[in-house]
Amino acid sequence: MRFEKGIIVALDSPRFEIIEDLKNEVDAVKIGYPLLLPRGLKVIQEISEVLPVIVDIKIADVPYVNEKICEILCESGVSGIIAHGFTGSDSIRACVRASSNFKVSVFVVAEMSHPGALEFMSSHSDEIARIAMLCGAEGIVAPATRPESIKRLHNIVPELKIISPGVGTQGGSAYEAILSGADAVIIGRSVYETEDVKEILSEFQEEVERAREERRKLRG
Repeated sequence: MRFEKGIIVALDSPRFEIIEDLKNEVDAVKIGYPLLLPRGLKVIQEISEVLPVIVDIKIADVPYVNEKICEILCESGVSGIIAHGFTGSDSIRACVRASSNFKVSVFVVAEMSHPGALEFMSSHSDEIARIAMLCGAEGIVAPATRPESIKRLHNIVPELKIISPGVGTQGGSAYEAILSGADAVIIGRSVYETEDVKEILSEFQEEVERAREERRKLRG
């Protein structure tokens, strides 16, 4: 996937009508169970007519089941899939194998953005990132709430794209995440709970562009 804007909106809300406001303003829409459960897979087709869709149900099962889940999602028209990495290399490879047939990107969760991730997950995020690279994933998910993790993981697997949730309501900074090495930030409630979607997106876009410019300067 290409992240020209550097912004993905997580639409975990029934405010489906904001899709039109997101058109030409973001790179993709990330959806998960809050939309998939009440609306079904048809919601993927509805959104993909406007913007690329990344499905985030954090696939985490044995290889056979992972592969079947990915095949179903790919046939529904997704552009990207998010899978958990703690399940190990065979399960990740199953996702990559199934998705590659449809040219769908797989992003592996290396570390989540909530405080509980520090209890178990963060101590293994480096290993998960390396496994994601070896398994052929396109990228990893790393938390905007901990830009130091983004920077460390970017240095470990510079070949992989990094998408970063936790911007806005959770306290993460779009500027810090991009500056630390993220290719795109994922923003949810700060966008879909506001009355002026385009205005808030414009503010986040300014942060992304400032960070990208700063990264260019640091590269020399």
